[in-house]
Amino acid sequence: MRICFISAEYSPFAKTGGLGDVSAALTRHLARRGHDLRVFMPLHGQIDLRGVDRHPVDFLQGLTLRVGPHVFHYGIHTARVPDSDLWVYLVDCPSLFDRPRIYSDAPDEHVRYSC
Repeated sequence: MRICFISAEYSPFAKTGGLGDVSAALTRHLARRGHDLRVFMPLHGQIDLRGVDRHPVDFLQGLTLRVGPHVFHYGIHTARVPDSDLWVYLVDCPSLFDRPRIYSDAPDEHVRYSC
């Protein structure tokens, strides 16, 4: 099966509670069962990617997304999940995700995760 897995958190990159752990465990299990997975998550501003094998996806840079009156510019990077054969696709949209915390009470919080 081909699976596109989307999560706001994915351990060890971003984790505030159980969602990051469950996302990572579930996708590793599915991959071991032979499924073709594409994991997407936001490139949160506080993620420490030092030492992580990370690359921009050349044909997924300089993209634009319009949501109602909002216009967002973004690109996609890929990074190897430590201690696994999985790669995660990081949505690099600073205007939405370069924040001090994963979740906040900002007035645009509903827009951040609806895209």
